[in-house]
Amino acid sequence: MEDNYDHLQIPESRIEEVVVSSDEFAGIINSEKFSKALALASKTTKKTSRETGFSVRIDNNNKVFIGEITAGAFDEISNEVDTQIISKMDTNEIDMDWEQNICSTPLLNFHFHPDSEGAVIPSNADISNFLREESQASIGVGHVLKDGSVDLLIVKPKNYPLYRDLLEEYADQFAHRPTQAEIIQGLEKAGLSSIVVHFTNKNGKLSLDPESAKKINELGKLKFSKDSFLF
Repeated sequence: MEDNYDHLQIPESRIEEVVVSSDEFAGIINSEKFSKALALASKTTKKTSRETGFSVRIDNNNKVFIGEITAGAFDEISNEVDTQIISKMDTNEIDMDWEQNICSTPLLNFHFHPDSEGAVIPSNADISNFLREESQASIGVGHVLKDGSVDLLIVKPKNYPLYRDLLEEYADQFAHRPTQAEIIQGLEKAGLSSIVVHFTNKNGKLSLDPESAKKINELGKLKFSKDSFLF
């Protein structure tokens, strides 16, 4: 059954901004499509120790898409990132939208870090994405735990503009191995809201923990602008 998001607030005339309530965002994160993409990416990271990731978008027909799932590793010889496509997911439908000039809006850019020990920590590069422009999607950073379950940190700016010095302070304060609470507090000081949600693993199928779905309400109403990321 296809997920329906007709209730999202998308202006009819021109897609400049999408407003998503926390309940609606939780529905996307809890959807079968998202869980499937998360499971494919997590298995690849666990097997290869490579970063894997994908992006989530919504078009102005209120349809949610997941872009291709990719795995990447830095090649020190070529000084480039070697990227492999794991699954194309909805890429063909996204391309068809663009050919028909249908706008799409980025909601979440997600990737797994290979390290599964300790807190989920966004890298300096992850956080610096928010400095580019205020139309950034939220970011998600995940850990695959030993039992195959997943911890996912979701980060979104509280307000704009963001200040470079505050983000740089975030990057400088974690020379030690911080706790998850310290990470969330550091992000808060930098002007970023964040929560950690947990996906349980049952026979290779990931499901959002009910308590985690409630935590997404802490993010409040989220605003997203079109075309800050392309697949």
